[in-house]
Amino acid sequence: MTTQQTGPKFARPVHEVRIGLVRGSVWANRGEHGACYHVTFDRSYRHGGEWKKATSFGRYDLLTLAKVASEVHSWIAQHGVGGKTGSLARRPEGRGLSGPSRFWSAKRPSSETQTAMRDPTANPRGVGSRANA
Repeated sequence: MTTQQTGPKFARPVHEVRIGLVRGSVWANRGEHGACYHVTFDRSYRHGGEWKKATSFGRYDLLTLAKVASEVHSWIAQHGVGGKTGSLARRPEGRGLSGPSRFWSAKRPSSETQTAMRDPTANPRGVGSRANA
């Protein structure tokens, strides 16, 4: 007896964003709370006469990668988890912060740092200024 496959042999991404040679692919994992999205990034390059894919990015790919990641993030935010959008869509129940975001601090920079960020010519400590020479 032979079995027939009704679906495609390999899963396909539910959405792709491509800018130049950089691509972000969104994959849906179905769960009890609806779809949970995961993303992979790759870049195309040509070696000899053949196109290949890589998952490492060089200095000149980083801004394009950031733009692709931003667009993928926007798509996921619109589609949400289980059809929900907004903050509930981003984190299913029972899931806390994971990864680097749990280490980020909400502390604001000091007033001295804020001044330096607003005015690049400001040098509150006088380091490297000609006035001290």
